[in-house]
Amino acid sequence: MKNLTQTVLFIVSALSLSTSHTFAQLTFSELEAVARVEASSTNSDDFEFLLDEEEQTLQQSGSLIGDIIATSEANGGNAFARSEYDIIQNGNGFRFISELTSQATLGSALGLNATSGAGITAMFSSTETTDIVISGAFVLDQPLPTGVFGPNTVDVRVQLIGGAESLPDQFINYQYVMSSFIGGQSNELRFIDIATIAPDGEYTLVVQATVIAGVGLGGSAGPADISGRFTMRLDHLDDDGDGLFNTWEADGVDFEIDGNPELDLPGDGATVDRKDLFVEIDTHSDINLQQSLLDRVITSFDAAPVSNPSGIDGILLHMDLDESTLPNINYNQNYITDEGNVKSQMRQQRGAFFGTAAQRNDDDADVLLKAKSLIYRYGVIGGLQTYTFLDENAIPKPKPRTIRVGGMGEIPGNDFIVTLRDPNDRPNDMAASIMHELGHNLGLRHGGGDNINFKPNYFSVMNYMHALERDNWGPRWNSNLQLDYSRAQLPNVDESSLSEPIGIGSNHPSSNGRLFAFANDNPINPIGSTRIWIADGSQNTPVDWDVDGSTTAVGIQLDVSQSNMNSPESIDTHIGHDDWSNLYYKIRGSPNFTLGAIADGDSTLDLEVGEFSFEENDLLNSMPVVYLDSTGACPSDLNTDGVLDFFDISAFLTAFSTQDPIADFNNDTLFDFFDISAFLTAYGAGCP
Repeated sequence: MKNLTQTVLFIVSALSLSTSHTFAQLTFSELEAVARVEASSTNSDDFEFLLDEEEQTLQQSGSLIGDIIATSEANGGNAFARSEYDIIQNGNGFRFISELTSQATLGSALGLNATSGAGITAMFSSTETTDIVISGAFVLDQPLPTGVFGPNTVDVRVQLIGGAESLPDQFINYQYVMSSFIGGQSNELRFIDIATIAPDGEYTLVVQATVIAGVGLGGSAGPADISGRFTMRLDHLDDDGDGLFNTWEADGVDFEIDGNPELDLPGDGATVDRKDLFVEIDTHSDINLQQSLLDRVITSFDAAPVSNPSGIDGILLHMDLDESTLPNINYNQNYITDEGNVKSQMRQQRGAFFGTAAQRNDDDADVLLKAKSLIYRYGVIGGLQTYTFLDENAIPKPKPRTIRVGGMGEIPGNDFIVTLRDPNDRPNDMAASIMHELGHNLGLRHGGGDNINFKPNYFSVMNYMHALERDNWGPRWNSNLQLDYSRAQLPNVDESSLSEPIGIGSNHPSSNGRLFAFANDNPINPIGSTRIWIADGSQNTPVDWDVDGSTTAVGIQLDVSQSNMNSPESIDTHIGHDDWSNLYYKIRGSPNFTLGAIADGDSTLDLEVGEFSFEENDLLNSMPVVYLDSTGACPSDLNTDGVLDFFDISAFLTAFSTQDPIADFNNDTLFDFFDISAFLTAYGAGCP
């Protein structure tokens, strides 16, 4: 007989390793498993506790198995608790499985309870910064019975403590409770989370599960049972560095830790030794998007200069076109009245349509969609997107301004929208815009690592100068565009001291044959450029920055970019960027990564750094262009593309209306009928 106040706690076994064993990146210094049984009665005089210690076993081969049985008797009532558990360690981490059972029976007007618990404590460290995923579940064999004297409960606690002070937000500390009083008939508890651990700390992972069965005063003499399986798993290997753990890519995402993955990643083409990216694409009902257009983006990723353990370069982009019947909505945000909220609209859209229809209607949809949220980014195509704000450059100030933009993406993140016109009208623009917004999700900005747009030394679809076609610039410009991210970090270009012999200083073959354009503060018209100048960005190619017909000048100060669409320009140093080598693959580590929501983290909605609008693109498209490498032998070929066509006529009319010197065809400093006549004569004569 034992006093009621005594707590019976048995540590079945403690596996303390005398020397550390290294499993890839993680080093386990101690692993301890604990099983606990308790039984109590309100009548301590008639309480008997029996323990069968012969069932305890320990296997040194790495699998730890324990079995405890406890029984009690009190005035005809009894309580029973049992724990069985198994621990398996391997190169990926470890798995902990426990079978827990509690039972209490009332023989008279007394209160009885039985408690069964199991836990594990793992102490480990890492040789480098790495991610770990902790997942688990408790599944009951039957609904929780309703307690009379007190609730029947299941309590699961997960806590990650210790480590480096530089990562305080990554620590996990959760408690989950199922109760017949507060939880109704719920039969399942599940958890999954990912933490980043650093090499300068030792971590302790504590996981506990406890079931409590009790029968209160006046209750039935029938037994109250709680039994179920508690499982927990820790994984950490990601050989190809794509943010997807080896176990996920080899076996699928087993959110429930029951051996039946909810998400069949290998069946969807995932590989352990080559980087994978998964994206679900939905469209509004008025958008006729074809998978063939998405395949163009997929091909670009496949050809990426990104190395893999397999020895095959490139990224496997799994971009699937799912539903095409989403309601047609327009995204809007009025920063003056605070009306509308693009992120709120996106949040509602994701909550309603993320996942396939079959996945959303599945009996286990909540678990299935949470598992998918760990893997898939989500893009929606369609609608219009407008922002209204105060234009600080307006006269008189302030004046409302509304702009329309082509998309928005979290940086980094897992959600984006593309708000373009019919993709069949401009398929090249649609493909570039999808790759552009996905690039934001992968951590890229309009200048690669910063927000300076239109850099001359940055050839990427993230640079809006290289994203959208411009019909008025002629076929030579549009054929120069590539569906690609930047493949190299080109040398810096300092606008305070440009060198014509050096040009943009390209030292990489990826810029060969690539054209770039600049317009702002050109010395031809000091109060504002009236045309676009297009130059060659190839290796070892000079650039006539001051447009004087020579390429020998150095130390030129000239603004050739657009760093902020909403403020006056400035002289900048443009830093090159290698996009492909700096992609952010993980779906974690930022406020933007939340299960089932659009977060308020960083995105291209930040108007302080500017957003390229359709209006600004139309303005650029309407400006006449001059190719600086032209011989100038054909004076009416105003865009110097070697072809006389409508674009030259348009360029002349635009220049004539603004009294641009390029339209003074008879060189008398006047703009009149004689200039028009001279242009038409030259145009009719054609080019030699």
